[in-house]
Amino acid sequence: QLLALRKMDLSVELFEQIDRALACLEDISGASYLKSFQAVTIDPLKRKGISYAETQKEVSDRYRELIPVYETLCEQAGLTPGRFTATASSVKLLETEIERVHGLVSEMEEQAYISQCIDDAMSELGYELIGDRMVTKRSGKKFRNELYLFEEGTAVNVTYASDGRITMELGGMDQVDRAPTSTEAERMRSDMEHFCGEYHKLEKLLAEKGVVTQHISLLPPSEECAMIINTSDIKKMTQEENEEETWDEE
Repeated sequence: QLLALRKMDLSVELFEQIDRALACLEDISGASYLKSFQAVTIDPLKRKGISYAETQKEVSDRYRELIPVYETLCEQAGLTPGRFTATASSVKLLETEIERVHGLVSEMEEQAYISQCIDDAMSELGYELIGDRMVTKRSGKKFRNELYLFEEGTAVNVTYASDGRITMELGGMDQVDRAPTSTEAERMRSDMEHFCGEYHKLEKLLAEKGVVTQHISLLPPSEECAMIINTSDIKKMTQEENEEETWDEE
């Protein structure tokens, strides 16, 4: 019975107890002593060993169940999976990590859905998506910009921040970084007022798609908010080219 226990997947402590019992067994003679040793030492060890093995099997089964889920979630979130082992404490940490990464994936899916809804709504309003870009600032914060043609020479710049915040700005377009002229600023203020009226239509379309517009901030129409969008690093949208690029920006 003790040798059979020795072949099971047990803890170091249980192996040590079994080895001590085997050593004691060599010094025992007589049926009465053996019977007492069976009741006092061997039977409790058997119960401990079987219980430990059953628990370990449950932990191993849970580990094998969770690992593919965790690796899939990490792949979806763009993360490198951590290392975990088939122990009770490690599996507990794995469950916590799965919950965390699942939350990240859910946020990404929500942002992707909102982005798609905005794309669809802007298209329904007649605004053409003319380009996009990914921006990584030196602080590590990431933004995604989408540019929609508003009028000739002006565009609506939709910025998606990594925290889920969405900002819509209307600006002129040029291939360089510069401030708008007073004439351009005055014309853009008029365009801003026009777009603010259009925004209510956008708001209604988004509501129909289940998107709460408190996620979107709209800057007020004023000449002070007029801006020129440098489109030199904006990736033009074509049927053949739709992969994202990362741009460094101070």
